Amino acid sequence: MAYWRGLIYDVKQNYELALKDYIVAAELGNKYAQNNAGYYYMVGRACTKDLKRAKAYFTQSAAQGFEHARDKLKLLEDVE
Repeated sequence: MAYWRGLIYDVKQNYELALKDYIVAAELGNKYAQNNAGYYYMVGRACTKDLKRAKAYFTQSAAQGFEHARDKLKLLEDVE
């Protein structure tokens, strides 16, 4: 539910609420929400840019087989 609500907020460009819902869904294991939260942290949308946190979310999503997250992880290979 939180993931879908996050998508609605995303479309409406209410990025702060979208990120909050993505984080909730990501912590519940939703691979799409993990990817979206990772993207928000990677680019600093509605939050401070945090490449370590972005990489953590992408890693979780990629571990569940989400290809887009794997692609983004390649961009963050040097982040520790």
